[in-house]
Amino acid sequence: MMKKKIIFLMLIFCFMGISLSAQTPRIISAASIALRGEPKYQDGFTHFDYVNPDAPKGGNITLHVIGTYDSFHRYALRGDSLLGPPTGFYDTLLVSSWDEVESYYPLIAERIEYAEDFSFIIFHINPDAKAQDGVPITSEDVVFSFNTFYEKGVPQFKRYYEGVTAQALDTLRVRFDLPRPDDKELMMAICGINILPKHFWETRDFSEPLSVPPLGTGPYRKITRWVSMLFTSVCLIIGLPIFRAGKAPSILTVSAKIITVTLPSQWKLLRRASMMYVLKTRP
Repeated sequence: MMKKKIIFLMLIFCFMGISLSAQTPRIISAASIALRGEPKYQDGFTHFDYVNPDAPKGGNITLHVIGTYDSFHRYALRGDSLLGPPTGFYDTLLVSSWDEVESYYPLIAERIEYAEDFSFIIFHINPDAKAQDGVPITSEDVVFSFNTFYEKGVPQFKRYYEGVTAQALDTLRVRFDLPRPDDKELMMAICGINILPKHFWETRDFSEPLSVPPLGTGPYRKITRWVSMLFTSVCLIIGLPIFRAGKAPSILTVSAKIITVTLPSQWKLLRRASMMYVLKTRP
């Protein structure tokens, strides 16, 4: 009789284990992820195929942009933000390659863990990742960034990420839970969210314009010099070494000349400025 009870209990626990394993999705740990198929590049790759690692580094490039601006904050809900630069102000958790469709590789995060049913994803932040002022990027910055875009960003962001929640597990791990499983596209979209330095933005209104250059997390530092005149605005962006294996960006200085045209007679000035741009950038 005792043996029958033991066997019966063993069967119950066996079925319970099977049931629990069926309900708990498998956890996948990886350094890269693709929306369809497998990523092209293997873990530990040194550069994308379209990049020349031996290309000369340094120098400057001058660009021109037609338009004007009254704010350095591209995500403000009002005002005209700076056109052209500041490209590269903010980095993302993972970065996509230009020779694939929807594949992501390490950037701020060095690896990920996600459920097989895509119900959650955990990002492991590279301990060498830093904001432009040298302050380390932590999970608090990631949670702050998501919540800020969700609560104070454009309405489309909140609509798209409705139901997604972010939680800091520790200093270098952050978890995102999705409102429904089997939505890999939504899970991967989180990889491309720009990360803001919390210590800069937490004392500012994210929805309002900025009259001073912001602090970012990307390879091009805040604007260090800008001049505003009646019809012309000039800004200067300086690149700086970042945590990507300690390498500096290939272009160290970016300057943009922004010309506002309000009278027909000023089109002559605009054509001259455009021609200067073409001549300066010809090899």
